[in-house]
Amino acid sequence: ALRKNPLMRALRCCKLTYAALETTLSLYLDGEKAKLSIPTVRRLCMDADELSRRARELADMLNRSLSGSVSCSLHSGFSRVGGGAFPEQGLPTTLVRIAPLSCSSMELKRRLLSTDPPVMGRLEDGSFELDPRTIEDSEFIDVQRACEQALRHEDRDRKRSRTKGASQGVSG
Repeated sequence: ALRKNPLMRALRCCKLTYAALETTLSLYLDGEKAKLSIPTVRRLCMDADELSRRARELADMLNRSLSGSVSCSLHSGFSRVGGGAFPEQGLPTTLVRIAPLSCSSMELKRRLLSTDPPVMGRLEDGSFELDPRTIEDSEFIDVQRACEQALRHEDRDRKRSRTKGASQGVSG
């Protein structure tokens, strides 16, 4: 029946493609194996305690390294799963809310998107938020470095504007 399907001609799958598809789909048959092998499944299956612990760890790390530049707190929210079978469904999570002290949350988001690697978060209620469900533990240090880079950019801009004002003889 599969050979007669018009999709078969359109896709023109070879034996290697079928073997890869079979291997991938077989991972899903064993739930525990899927959690270990498929990052998306592992993230979707994280429990509330694990997410809370990871959020606390990330917030503490950012508060220590960025003290005086941001204030990080924890906030209950929902992970946005996406389209497909879950278009409107959210999963409970603990979010890390980052409040920059000397720029807007929108500006922080813009700067974090231009760091290397870029950091993607979301704006909610005027704050920039990160969902620990979307970040591997090994990536926490990358998030910290990106935040430091984005906030150094902020410090450079402030210094530039002070220097520019001083060189133009602006008086108060």
